[in-house]
Amino acid sequence: MTRKLSRLIGGAVFAAGCLVASPGAAVAQTADKPASLSGTWNMSLIGDHVIPVALVLEQNGAALRGTFILMGKDFPLTGEVAGGKITLTGKGPAFGRAGGDHNAGVAAGAGAKTQTQTATIQPGALADMTIVGDLNADGGMAGDIKIKMPEGTGSIKWSAERLKERKVPASQAAASEAVNLNGTWKMAIVEAQLQLDAEFHQDGAKVTGVLKSDHLGDLQVEGTYASGVLSFVATGSAGGQDVRIEFSGKSTAAGALGGDLVSQMGPMTWTAERIKK
Repeated sequence: MTRKLSRLIGGAVFAAGCLVASPGAAVAQTADKPASLSGTWNMSLIGDHVIPVALVLEQNGAALRGTFILMGKDFPLTGEVAGGKITLTGKGPAFGRAGGDHNAGVAAGAGAKTQTQTATIQPGALADMTIVGDLNADGGMAGDIKIKMPEGTGSIKWSAERLKERKVPASQAAASEAVNLNGTWKMAIVEAQLQLDAEFHQDGAKVTGVLKSDHLGDLQVEGTYASGVLSFVATGSAGGQDVRIEFSGKSTAAGALGGDLVSQMGPMTWTAERIKK
């Protein structure tokens, strides 16, 4: 699969997720147990392309409760952690193609190379889902998801990193206060491999503008920018459904932008660079 096609698929998946209802509130991360898995994780389903998922976990001793958030829908999970291994089970989305071919490896793009590009997530279809994985030395997780449906079984690799606040050193923030946002920017939503054209208009601390993409159309921007800190909401409509993405971030001494966002697809990260004429 070419890099361009991978970006198109990632963007389409992200756009589809933004056209459904917002997920429920995430479970707050506990701070009293540093080794706890409680909190929000950026999860990647790894096939011929990467599908971003939000995984929210709550740990109580060895017991785990969680929410698998994909395309704006919450799927509750239960399980346990023991000896550095986690297991979660529940009903989840059925990965595969609309035709009933769900052999092992088909899930979300994994499987026979001649058929992977038609792999989809079937709307409304549920399957028995088992997530197994190992905790890594660097604090991440990785493993396999097993899907069982009446039509057959499937599996897909996954990895996850804990959602972390992006911090810019105070020296960089101070140096970037004079950055003027007026103009056009090339924006990237990293996990979704989605490119957008951004046009910002700054009037003091007030920021307005528009984000444009082939998948989401034109999204109107309203927000604020002060002391190097940018916060804005992008809203619009695509396919008759409302779209809302909340951005927060900072400018750097180099004049670039970057930070975190929350959408119906869960938490992700974004970057932006000014387009030079």
